[in-house]
Order: sequence, then structure tokens, then C-alpha cells
Amino acid sequence: MKIRTFRSDTNRAHKRVLGNIGARKSARLSIGAGIGFLKNFVIVGLALAVFYGSWHWMANSQYLCLNKILVEGGRHISHEELLRLTGLTSRVNLLKIDLKSVAAAIEKYPWVERASLRRKWPNQLIVAIKERTPVAILNSNNKMYLVDRSGCVFKEMSPGDAGPLPVITGVAAGDLKDDKLSGTAKKAIELIAMASQGARTLGANNIKEIHIADTDNLIVYTADHGVLIHFQAQDLKTQFARAEKILFQLYRSGNYERATKVELNYGPDMAIAKLRD
Repeated sequence: MKIRTFRSDTNRAHKRVLGNIGARKSARLSIGAGIGFLKNFVIVGLALAVFYGSWHWMANSQYLCLNKILVEGGRHISHEELLRLTGLTSRVNLLKIDLKSVAAAIEKYPWVERASLRRKWPNQLIVAIKERTPVAILNSNNKMYLVDRSGCVFKEMSPGDAGPLPVITGVAAGDLKDDKLSGTAKKAIELIAMASQGARTLGANNIKEIHIADTDNLIVYTADHGVLIHFQAQDLKTQFARAEKILFQLYRSGNYERATKVELNYGPDMAIAKLRD
């Protein structure tokens, strides 16, 4: 007797049933995923529309138009000059102001070293200004210019710009690049910085002139008695300490008013003062 088995057919039928069920599930999943994507797309689109609409309303709202500019620092720049440089008006919306561009425009003013801006909602702008501090005056081609602590020659001097400051003379064309002192002329700024630190025998207020004699030598003239002090451009710190010592000895001995010249490189750790009769 032959016995037929139907295992194969049964398996195939079972697979067809499972396949149909799987197809229906896949279809449902595909439809569900499509609906989910569409819902997300609609939500994102609505959010963008609301955001754009809100931004557009705010960017054109009179409520956010510039009403006041508050300036922190900036003693030498007037409100009128600031408005001229920036082009800001009361019709400008606070959202539309490019803070970096406005800061760059303010920094073109000679006295301004750095400017930064921030918004104060709903309608104010705060401008923080760091001004340059002049430490010397450059005498060049019969004109006087203000020089800051970095050696930047930032402005031709006008009456009332600054009090008594050391005057730098004898600067060669090669020592002035892009409105900034370099080379031996920059050493004069270093010398002034040393003289400005605390109470000094040779203080910055007692330096009348620093003459750049050549690429290796600077000559300092004191403000009180015109004493000539000869510095070499190298190792200024050591020479400055030596100048302080010899000036102190001259003061203490009562011979300072007779001094006409001080040489700081007379020998190792030695200086010499020439006295008038």
C-alpha cells in the first residue's frame, strides 16, 4: 500500500497564509509610517510658519524700534558722532541691527580701541567702548601724534587731547609701519611703560623727550632739569634699574641739579654722571 503525504502542500499553504498575513501587516505598517511622516511634516511646517510669521511681525514691529542707545565708556566720542558712524536711527528695528558691523564702524573712530554691543529688549542698544590711553606723543614731520601703550599712532594731536606726555623724536620711516611704532621706536614705549610702574626716581612724568638716536641708542631727557640719559636699545630693564640707582644717589647727594649727562654703559654694572661746574 502506498501512503501519500501532504506535508509539502500543507507547508506551502501555511507559508502562503503567513505570507498574506505578513503582507497585510507590512501594508498596515507602510500606511502607518506614511501617515506618521505626513503628520510630522505638517507639524514642522506649521511650526516654521508660526516662527516665520512671529519673526516677520517682530522684525517690522514699531514696538522693537530703537528708542535709546546707552554708551558705557567712550569719553571722547559724542552721541552725535556715534550716530554718524553707525547710521543708526529710531526707525531701525532692534532685530535687524548687525552688532558686529556696527561695532566695526565704531572702532574706526581714532579714540576707540574696541567696541562691543548688546541688545536690551525691547528697544535699547548698549554700546561698551574701550578707549585708547595715550602714553606718548610722536613728533614726526613737524606734526604731533598721540601714541597708545601698544605703540599705535592713532590720532593727530589737538589742543586739550592729553596732558604732558613724553615726546618721541627721531623716528625713522622704517620704524613706523601701518601707523604702529616698531624697531627701536617701540623700545621707547617699553621704556615709558617701565617708568609708569609705581613711584619711580625716573617716572614717566619726569621724561620730557625720548630721542631715537639710531638703531641702537635712545636718549632720554628729564623734564625737570633736562638731564641726558643714554640708553642702549638692548637690555632696557637692566639699564633702567641702573638709571634709577644713579639718579637716587644724585638726589641724595644733592648733586642732581648739577647733573648734565648720565652714561649707563660705562662698564659692567657701572654708570657715570657728568656734573656741571
